[in-house]
Amino acid sequence: MPITSPPRDRLRELEMIIAGGGEITIVEGESSLRVGGETLAAMRQIIAALNSGSVSLLLGDARDTELTSQEVADLLNVSRPYVVKLAREGKLPHKRVGNRHRFLLSDVQEYDQRHRVEREQALTAIVPSSGYDPADF
Repeated sequence: MPITSPPRDRLRELEMIIAGGGEITIVEGESSLRVGGETLAAMRQIIAALNSGSVSLLLGDARDTELTSQEVADLLNVSRPYVVKLAREGKLPHKRVGNRHRFLLSDVQEYDQRHRVEREQALTAIVPSSGYDPADF
């Protein structure tokens, strides 16, 4: 069953509730549950990710999960043929299973991080050292 993100105003409200405290209590009817420590920190990260827009969440230790080229394309927000091209050019580690490409999640995450750093460096390089003036626009 697909999970949909709650409305943004509800997410912000929840974020405000759990932002400052070291522990929260969740109450439903007669039952209550205290949440703190690593669990509360994980909840903060999940809510921040949901607030940031479209997101894929990875829970647990599944870094060596094998992904198809379509799953990688969805994670990187690119086309499947582009993922196959990256694999053939040796830019994205993979293995072949029959005539299909398979990728480790950890390799995809490392590629994504490297690509982000390269993109940030390229953008920084084209910004004038004095910055931009409103007249530039």
